[in-house]
Amino acid sequence: MTGRIATLGYLPALAATPALRLVAVADPAPDRRLALAAASGTAPSTHDGPEALIGAGGVEALIVAGPAESHLEHARLAAEARLACLVEKPPAPTLAAAR
Repeated sequence: MTGRIATLGYLPALAATPALRLVAVADPAPDRRLALAAASGTAPSTHDGPEALIGAGGVEALIVAGPAESHLEHARLAAEARLACLVEKPPAPTLAAAR
């Protein structure tokens, strides 16, 4: 997902880390994903969700930065694809789901 934290936090952090490169962006809203892709300066591929992003291949890690309700599902997709994954907090909407 391509919200405020992605724009103000992740993009600058990725730009400041030469060993990392943004290669893909996923968000169900075309305007948000295209805006983040344009702001990145790296011409990443864009996708309507994590399934499509992972399915396209070419990624080694995933940042899960959507609504808390989607964190667990998206982290599971990354795990199933054997991708390294950074999950924003909270990892799930409830403590029980996080466990």
